[in-house]
Amino acid sequence: MKKVVAFANSSAKRHAVFKDVLGGKSLQSICETRWVERHDGHLQFQGDTLVKICDVLEHIASWRDSKSASDAQCLKYALRSPEFIITTTCLNDVLGTTVSLSRYLQTSSLDLKKATDALKDTMSVLEKKRQEVDPVFQQLFSEAQKIAEQMDVELKIPRTASRQRHRENYPAEIVEEYFRRAVFISLLDSVSSDLKDRLSPDVMGLFNLKVAKRYEGLWGVPASTVVAEFTMWVAKWERMVQDGLKIPDSLIEVIQACDVDLYPCIQMLLKILATLPVSAATAERSFSTLRLLKTWLRSTMEEERLTGLALLHIHRQIQLDVDKIITTFGKSSRRRAEFVI
Repeated sequence: MKKVVAFANSSAKRHAVFKDVLGGKSLQSICETRWVERHDGHLQFQGDTLVKICDVLEHIASWRDSKSASDAQCLKYALRSPEFIITTTCLNDVLGTTVSLSRYLQTSSLDLKKATDALKDTMSVLEKKRQEVDPVFQQLFSEAQKIAEQMDVELKIPRTASRQRHRENYPAEIVEEYFRRAVFISLLDSVSSDLKDRLSPDVMGLFNLKVAKRYEGLWGVPASTVVAEFTMWVAKWERMVQDGLKIPDSLIEVIQACDVDLYPCIQMLLKILATLPVSAATAERSFSTLRLLKTWLRSTMEEERLTGLALLHIHRQIQLDVDKIITTFGKSSRRRAEFVI
């Protein structure tokens, strides 16, 4: 996929051909760092779009430009292979499940509780796909067959060898059974295990004895006292649920509902929880903003001006009073030229 995107975007002529066939859309690069853009980059190779990309490569393969023609021919054969068609169809199904979680984890207003709930929902969907793998893959295989028919490709088991180095020889006589075991099940297990490793219960845990011991110095009481206070806190919300009372939806509302005299340690933990970032998306946005602002032509910009421009770019939703800014600037004496309206 990366080679196809690089091939399409490295030439203005090829870029125009791809954009014309794809309905005015250009191929999006597969980002190495941002999850959402990486999802979008993979999801564009699906269904009719994959067929159109192969048609464009076949058209470029007939050009007189030998370099472009040979590269397009090689990429077309790679995209028309049964392994790529099946793998792309399975990958789009799995990434379609995880893309919502990726977008949610990169939002600026997100607390650990919401992130944990979103992770549990995503993992439950993936586990359900793993348990019902036969009917799920049967539908995916039928979709792959339709794509293969449009591309005039026969889905068949790849050649097996007695000593295989790059993949396992799954003993299967039926094509669907082979790719279900070799591709879809392996992909589901890999994504599930990766999510569990990256977002393990130790990382996403909201409260445990380790947390109580870690912040023991903040309130000057033993960790056992904090755990007992937490038990009372849980009992309070269980009682409210039984009474049918409204439960707060956000962490800020929970902090407001916490009585500081009755639950002093819990309130401090909630404040810490509200300030802990779930992901590094906010920090990454600041670096992306810095790259846009501090260009080669602005390399001598001072820190005060750079900070102001960065704040204006990041907080674009804040409405500014232009008249007040002009008045403040006019009263300032720290300028070389006279300010005249």
